[in-house]
Amino acid sequence: MVKGHKKRKIDSNAVEDLAKGRQAVENVAANNVKAIHLEDREGKVEQATLNSDAAELKALQRKKRKLIRKEKRKGIVPTDGAKVDLSKPNFLFVPNQMMKHIGMREIRELLLWCFGQGVNPPWISVRNPTLIQRMVMIFVPGLDVSLFGFDVVKFRRQTTPVPFADLVETAVAHDTMPFCRQVFGHLVLTHGPGEKGRIFSPISAIMQCPLSIAEKQKRSQEMTRKQQHYGDRIANYYILTAAQLKDEDYPLPPILSGKPLEPGWVQTEPPAGKDVRECGLDKKKRLIGMDCEMVLTVDGPQVARVSLIGEDGKSLLDELVRPSVPVTDYLTQYSGMTAERLSQTTKNLADIQKDLLRLINFDVILTGHSLHGDLRVLKLVHPYIIDTSILYHHTRGPPYKPSLKWLAEKWLKRTIQNNALAGHDSAEDALASLDLLKLKLKKSPEFGLFQQEQEPLFKRLQRMEPKRRCLVIDTGSGVYNQNADKALRPTDDGNAISQAITEASDFELIWIRLRDMERVYGKEPEWATEQTESKAVPDRLQANGTESEQALSLEDKKGLLRELDKHLRNLYQGLPAGTGLILFSGVGDTRDAVRLTKKAAHCKKAYATIPISQQTEADHWTDADAKALEAAVERGKMGTSMLVVK
Repeated sequence: MVKGHKKRKIDSNAVEDLAKGRQAVENVAANNVKAIHLEDREGKVEQATLNSDAAELKALQRKKRKLIRKEKRKGIVPTDGAKVDLSKPNFLFVPNQMMKHIGMREIRELLLWCFGQGVNPPWISVRNPTLIQRMVMIFVPGLDVSLFGFDVVKFRRQTTPVPFADLVETAVAHDTMPFCRQVFGHLVLTHGPGEKGRIFSPISAIMQCPLSIAEKQKRSQEMTRKQQHYGDRIANYYILTAAQLKDEDYPLPPILSGKPLEPGWVQTEPPAGKDVRECGLDKKKRLIGMDCEMVLTVDGPQVARVSLIGEDGKSLLDELVRPSVPVTDYLTQYSGMTAERLSQTTKNLADIQKDLLRLINFDVILTGHSLHGDLRVLKLVHPYIIDTSILYHHTRGPPYKPSLKWLAEKWLKRTIQNNALAGHDSAEDALASLDLLKLKLKKSPEFGLFQQEQEPLFKRLQRMEPKRRCLVIDTGSGVYNQNADKALRPTDDGNAISQAITEASDFELIWIRLRDMERVYGKEPEWATEQTESKAVPDRLQANGTESEQALSLEDKKGLLRELDKHLRNLYQGLPAGTGLILFSGVGDTRDAVRLTKKAAHCKKAYATIPISQQTEADHWTDADAKALEAAVERGKMGTSMLVVK
């Protein structure tokens, strides 16, 4: 019985009157059960099997009317604008709770709630979340609010979902996205992450999850236990585990990979007179810093210089290496290498490998910055590695990684890699990595870490029971996809959609980046090529998308939106039922914000290095510039999103 209603006796005649006008009651003689179709609020009919006791029938009806009244008070709106089938999963907007623009954190919370983590966000009601089998996140940079007819003023006023039918006729997207109009139904205006004068990465905001209290306590206890276990062998605490070596793409010894070494590869061994058991993590080890410089050849990257620095800061090895095949790019601005310089050496890779095996064994911990690339060009396998790109955090926290130059300036108060003409110095970089490790050993495990109370989204999902498998389809360099169960690099947007459809049944979370819309901002998308596919190529050597100053015409923009609409239709039709889709742009047009931020950095440097008498107008940062930057940042944070469940 529902509180607030008087109990009334209902006989069989009353039940028949109640059922009149609805579907006929089906009598089941065996157990005297009556089935009655109850018409829901959309006019659909729902089958309910009820006991002959009329009170149970009435209680069920009251409960349904109460739910309908509650949703009406909340102003719940289906995301696709259609009538809601109460038996299927769906997203229902709650406009009364959307007092401000939805951000990336709210989208992440929705994603986690669909997997049974956290709580249902107040701005949206997820109907039957347990029936959602997988989620597809579609990142579409370039899907700008201006394409939907919104400027800064209109954007600020609109926080609730906008039906596609209400878009102004002059909007580029008004008649170019028929599928989105029919299936998604509504456009949600979002606000990108950042602070006054700064825009943060929308990917980072979604990909980083706050730790639960239980997980924080577990990690703290584990760290304390390990510190106590290692004692004066604390450096061993920072050695990468087998799982980390694999995740970071380090070459694995045969005992871990299960595969023999390829021709031309070598691996370190225990020192003479010792076996493997005498060289474990319970033994104190020597520290050696390593760094390499590379050139590009017809066979890809090859080592051109290798440097080793001992624990006392003195050089153990510093040799040039002659490439085995013709060089296509000496990368002088990074490597410092030239044809003349390399012509002075006769040593080849095999010679250097012998030198390395003479100096490095199982009693040595190699430390360096992102050494996986160095070890691969050296064709060297070593199990004991400390990586300073993991030892210290980027200010945004994992999965972002700090540069060695920034770490040296921040923690060592040392300037490195400062000669644009001569390039990097591998000996200088190896020493910086070694000194960063020594500093860490003097401090504590928490030193140099940021965002410690967060974890990558993929790891959060993989810890669930059962494990949620994650797929990334993106041409990026792997900043955030390193924790995914599988990563694919598409050749174009159509290929990305095809890959998602093909792989959908094997994954619970699929992340897709569509890049054609980036042309709206004058950027030519970067697609996977043979060169960028190679994991041995350092990030700094990989090409980026190119900028174009030519503005797109109205017809060009309409063409891009029609193509996007077609891709989304193909994706939706190819995915299984019970799949949730969240499409988002993250941020908006950041070009002015980037330009003004660069100018601010230039003016700050000019103020510190150029005498006032020699400064030009371009070296001055004015109040007008500050106001323009603030406005550009706010404009750049304006994003779009669409949601639906198939």
